[in-house]
Amino acid sequence: MLAAAVYGFGSVICHQKGERSFHLFAEQLPVCARCTGLYVGAAVVAVPYLFRIRRPWSAALPGSAHVRWLLLAASLPAVLSIAWEWGTGEVPSNAVRAMTGAIAGGAVARVILDALAGSARPARK
Repeated sequence: MLAAAVYGFGSVICHQKGERSFHLFAEQLPVCARCTGLYVGAAVVAVPYLFRIRRPWSAALPGSAHVRWLLLAASLPAVLSIAWEWGTGEVPSNAVRAMTGAIAGGAVARVILDALAGSARPARK
């Protein structure tokens, strides 16, 4: 019953095409390779926050223009791989799709977690 719920939720947020998904123990994961990359990338960035390990970056992101550029740059590999696929008909490997998702997922997690960390800081006087 839990598996049905997980795959049902996955179908709401992902196309779940078998040829574009990783398989574990002969079972298709509930989301495609790119979505898997999004979640893995976000998790990799979130681990230092969860365990309060010093992050490789020293401060929260500055203004919203910087955040927009970061998110745009991080989503560019996924956009380019989709454009390549649509333009040539060649489908990138699941590993490539996952890597493009991981870059975007990590960037989104960083922005969200830095914003949350910034909102938890006491105001300067």
